[in-house]
Amino acid sequence: MDYKKYTEANRIAWDEVNPIHQDFKKDYKSKFALDHFSTLDENLTEVLNKITFQNKSILQVCCNDGEELISLKKRNAGKCVGIDISAEAINSARLLNDQLGLDCIFHVSDVYEMDEVVKNEEFDIVLVTVGALAWLPSLNPIIEKISKTLVPEGFLVIQEQHPFSWLIEEDLKLSENENYFRKEPLKEEGGLDYLGKTEYEGSANYSFNYTFSDLFNAIADNGLCLYKLFEYANDISNTKEDLEQKELSYPLSYICIAKKHKS
Repeated sequence: MDYKKYTEANRIAWDEVNPIHQDFKKDYKSKFALDHFSTLDENLTEVLNKITFQNKSILQVCCNDGEELISLKKRNAGKCVGIDISAEAINSARLLNDQLGLDCIFHVSDVYEMDEVVKNEEFDIVLVTVGALAWLPSLNPIIEKISKTLVPEGFLVIQEQHPFSWLIEEDLKLSENENYFRKEPLKEEGGLDYLGKTEYEGSANYSFNYTFSDLFNAIADNGLCLYKLFEYANDISNTKEDLEQKELSYPLSYICIAKKHKS
C-alpha cells in the first residue's frame, strides 16, 4: 500500500484546519495556566493513574496540538515527547509548551517514519488518543514501531472511538452506508472542523475502518499482550453527541491497554 499517498493528503487537510481549531480554542487556552486544568477526560485519567504515569516517560503519537501531553506533563509525567504529521499543529503545541515553561518535546513526523525522530529512545508509555487510528492506512507497521519504542513491560494506551459506533445513526438504526468490515479508504472533500463544525472547502482526506480484531491482532503480532479493555457509553469524537444523550447506552468509545512482553 502506498501509505504516503494517504498520509500526505491528510497532512495537508490537518494543516488547513489547525488555525480554525486554534481560533475556536482561544478562550480556554489561558486555563492551562491553572494547576488543575487538564484536557484529559475522567476515563483516560483514571486509566493512566492505574498504571502510574507520574515520573514515567511518555510518547504520544499523532499528538495534534499537544494539549493532552502537556496536561500529563503538568501532572508530573516524566519525559514527554509528541509526534504529529501536521507542522501547524506542532507549532501550536510548541507555543503552548513554551508559554507554560514546560519541557515537552514535539516533532513533526509522519507516524510511519517515527523511528527517524525518536531513533533509539525508549518510553514507559506510548499514548494514542481519539482521532488518530482512523487516519492511518495500516495498523500493523504502526504497532510494530510503537512496540520497539516501549521498554520491557511498558504500556501502549489507546483511547479511541468505538468501531461499532460508526454503524449507529442518530435515529438508532444501523447505517445502510457504513460497513464495519470496510477495508478501502473513505475519501472525503469536506473540511475537518469537528470542534466548531465550520464548513469550508477542505482538501481531500482519507479515513480507514478498523475492527477490534484488526487492533488486537496487530497487538499480538508485535510483542504486546492485551492488558485491559474498557468500553464506554460516552462520545469522545464530537460526532456522536446525540447518541450519548439517548436513554439506551451504546458503545461509543474504548480504552485499550497493551503491555510489552519481558525481554
